[in-house]
Amino acid sequence: MIMKNVIKNETGASLVEILIAILLFGIILASIILGFTNVARSEHNARVRGQAINLAREGIEAIYVLAEDNWNTIASASTGSPYHVEGDTGEWELVTNAENLGEYTREITFENAIRDVDGNLDDDGTLDVAAGDYEDDETKIITVTISWNSFGKAFDYSQQTIFSNWKEI
Repeated sequence: MIMKNVIKNETGASLVEILIAILLFGIILASIILGFTNVARSEHNARVRGQAINLAREGIEAIYVLAEDNWNTIASASTGSPYHVEGDTGEWELVTNAENLGEYTREITFENAIRDVDGNLDDDGTLDVAAGDYEDDETKIITVTISWNSFGKAFDYSQQTIFSNWKEI
């Protein structure tokens, strides 16, 4: 029996196959990294928005305390002008201009409520004197707006409520 040496022509992977494998690995790795980045960004945005919501609630609660203690503080606030609350002395005070709270800005604005001829709050909030609408100085629409920047994009959150001088009504 004669043994023949059979030599197989086995060359290594070609350069094209290696480049395709590297390309596929890069695409998969980039997708994984992008996924983790999006999850981290979403978690950060949720945390920051949650803090903004808490700051807005704090502003509403401070205005509530001010309104209960002394309605004149609320009644004398200029409509449309920015305010903020300070509680350094143990009591809330209404101060002009927006407030910087680290990466956040809190702004509180006041508007007189509009009532219709029957004394109900006007649905669209526009003053139509011909229809019998009037501004109610004893009812204020308070808007607290929190603004911040995250990843180079501006965000804001607003919360609105209505307070009345119920002690005098």
